[in-house]
Amino acid sequence: MATRNEVLLETFKKLFPAGERPDKASIDVDYHLLSVLVILCTRQDVLDSVFPLAGPVDPAALYELGVDKTRAPLPVIAPLRAYRSVFGAMQFAWIDLAGYTDPPCPPNGTTRNVVDFTKNLRFLA
Repeated sequence: MATRNEVLLETFKKLFPAGERPDKASIDVDYHLLSVLVILCTRQDVLDSVFPLAGPVDPAALYELGVDKTRAPLPVIAPLRAYRSVFGAMQFAWIDLAGYTDPPCPPNGTTRNVVDFTKNLRFLA
């Protein structure tokens, strides 16, 4: 019998077919990629620029905020387009949680600090 996590993973793969990726142990994950998720879940301007409703994926806005092109190249970013609506929903959660009224939030300087922080994150057991 499949575990709950196995069922969820299989369902998730059907809902969001991002393609095949190699499985990695936690120790092998590049935690700098967290910055991509933080930005896409908090910045509508960047989400719209990276994943326009019409047109190709363009991660330039992520790179302008300090995301490392070699650690998050286009082939890594492009499959995330499948999650565009999810990132948008998370932005509503962020607005509700933070209560800000003046986008962009976090501002560029703060966003760059988050990105820089993730560049040196390492797995700690």
